Amino acid sequence: CCTHNYKYSLRRRKYNLKYNLIILGVKMDIKKMEADQRPRERLVKLGVESLSDYELLAIMLGCGSKEKSVLDLAYDLVSQYGLNRLMRMDFCELKQIKGIKLAKASKLMACFELARRCVKEKEQKNSLNTAKDVFRYIESEFYFLDKERLMVLYVDSKCRVIEKIFIDGFEVSQIEIPIRQIVSVGISCNAVGIFLIHNHPNGDIQPSTADIRSTRYIQRILNEIHISVLDHLIVYQKLFYSFDENHLLNR
Repeated sequence: CCTHNYKYSLRRRKYNLKYNLIILGVKMDIKKMEADQRPRERLVKLGVESLSDYELLAIMLGCGSKEKSVLDLAYDLVSQYGLNRLMRMDFCELKQIKGIKLAKASKLMACFELARRCVKEKEQKNSLNTAKDVFRYIESEFYFLDKERLMVLYVDSKCRVIEKIFIDGFEVSQIEIPIRQIVSVGISCNAVGIFLIHNHPNGDIQPSTADIRSTRYIQRILNEIHISVLDHLIVYQKLFYSFDENHLLNR
């Protein structure tokens, strides 16, 4: 068994070496490659995990542009922007990239959205009993954002999500939160409680005085209609700060 695994690793290394030598050339034209060096054939023979990021991207794009082969295009996308930046781009931003038009931009957005949905699919069926549960549920929604955004999760008596809304174009610290919208959605879906989540794109997840004041203002309004603010999370990539765990909510 071990011998088989070592042989597999050596064989994969051999293919990667041959492929990397091609990268050193001016262009990577799939039609001129040996069959066993093409991304799709290597995927079938060696497994999907053996392909690089840009090879996977090339398979998804399907074809190149007039100026570039699909491998050149995919390689340039990954090297110039990186996957994280590509996932943050909206439709208009993607279309501004040379070689990316409507069809390819649509494919990219669909692929990245599927990835985000896969991350949170399992979490959607579970109750949100801890701050970590909430963070896992919303992580993929915020990970790639570079602008501030507020999410409100509405839950039932078992802390299962029954509704969620996004609110953009404001700053939590300036108390410009549309409280009427938050209240009206809570009433319409018969929510028992809510979770507030917003991101700090600068990477500092500590709440400001204004963050705390805004949260308590929302809490005071919702208490009057018997909807509890269960927690407020400030997030940035893999990090989060919980108001509840740090005893910043009025109980």
